[in-house]
Amino acid sequence: MDFLLEVTRAVVSHDLLFDQIMTNGDWWRDEAELRNTLQTLYDAGYDGKIGLSWDEYHGQSEERMLTFIKTVQEIFGEEAINIQRVASSGVLRQAQEPHIDIPLYTLPRTYPGDDPQAWKSKKWFKEDYCEGPGNILYVHADGNIAPCCGFANENPALFIGKITDSYETIMKNAAQNEMVQLCFTKGLSRYRRFKKFPGKTSDICSFCDYICKNK
Repeated sequence: MDFLLEVTRAVVSHDLLFDQIMTNGDWWRDEAELRNTLQTLYDAGYDGKIGLSWDEYHGQSEERMLTFIKTVQEIFGEEAINIQRVASSGVLRQAQEPHIDIPLYTLPRTYPGDDPQAWKSKKWFKEDYCEGPGNILYVHADGNIAPCCGFANENPALFIGKITDSYETIMKNAAQNEMVQLCFTKGLSRYRRFKKFPGKTSDICSFCDYICKNK
């Protein structure tokens, strides 16, 4: 939380814009801690969205999630929150009830490159040079930086520096990183010509993850 507050103050001081903070909404011990933490973030100047990742994969209780949603709306405003879930999720029936009128986004289920489920598609992914999940600086908890928010960014092959590095150093590392150049310049789809794969995948992140692990 200390880090988050420092980032928030820095963004405000540089007159930048917030996007959103993603959370599973289940980190608080009691309502007092929940309210105090969210209020502190609000007071620091954060005015972006709060994205709630809520589905059966997180094991959250309905009661706690409704409390989290209510508290966010009371502090940040009625339109400050949205819910994101993975396809096939059977929870969130209450999100359709009249008293909870908030955006609900359903994301497709994705699989790591070494999971057989990733290779059961009838067609290949559409090449977009990572314009979807890419073109950002994603900071991992250990300080490593990757240039995308797709789950493949956990592979060291996509690391382009540490949070302690200068922006110039990070950009230089990215320009010299073979995997990054493949994703953003050459295109991942061209790699299909040189290697046999377990099947076809329509998920570019699954393909990227596979290449990072097997290149």
